[in-house]
Amino acid sequence: MAALLVVLFGLLQAADGIVTYIGLQSVAIAEANPFASCCFELLGTGVAITLIKLVALIFIIFLFLERRKLNNRWITGTLTSGVLFSSWVLLHNLVFILSD
Repeated sequence: MAALLVVLFGLLQAADGIVTYIGLQSVAIAEANPFASCCFELLGTGVAITLIKLVALIFIIFLFLERRKLNNRWITGTLTSGVLFSSWVLLHNLVFILSD
């Protein structure tokens, strides 16, 4: 179950990165996350998105690998929450971009 959640999280992060990049490049929208917006200004949109998504994925993989040492229910809950939140963000971004 946890491995499936990690794979889903990774796929959602990749899809969100692509949708975010397309939205920021082609539609007159601004990034809502101030941290990401600052990173975009410092590193460029594509590089910043890639790095932010990689950090998120590395954190989730770390939790997956350490789940035996930590409370397994907490890890499963965290992975599930990450997948649900990423799904919501991706859906929100898609609706926002397609509505313009």
